[in-house]
Amino acid sequence: MHYVYRLRSERFPKQEYTGSTGNLRNRLRQHNVGQNASTAPYRPWRLTFYAAFESSAPARAFERYLKTGSAKAFARKRLWPVNAQELLTTDPTPDPPSPAAANPSSSAGPGRRKKRSYAATLGASVP
Repeated sequence: MHYVYRLRSERFPKQEYTGSTGNLRNRLRQHNVGQNASTAPYRPWRLTFYAAFESSAPARAFERYLKTGSAKAFARKRLWPVNAQELLTTDPTPDPPSPAAANPSSSAGPGRRKKRSYAATLGASVP
């Protein structure tokens, strides 16, 4: 198995590291004893996420993807939220619909439906 992993520094919580390896336990130990120059100053590290792959090629490709700008935005929202406690305290019930949303034809003119965004179609709240 090959792994893509995400670490967070325990002393510097804003410091995070994404990598890939064939031996996750050994690699975490290496990070925590200072064998990696880029992570040594921020020890100790805690594993916050990992994904397993059957071979190294897709693991390395996923690691490279996670380091791109668009993937960072996706990952912050979907893979590793900033604060897990925040998820527990957030009210999962959506806001009640506004009167305009209840009657889509009212703001779109007579006999015409208001266009809906893709996010609204999925039921996501749009800021």
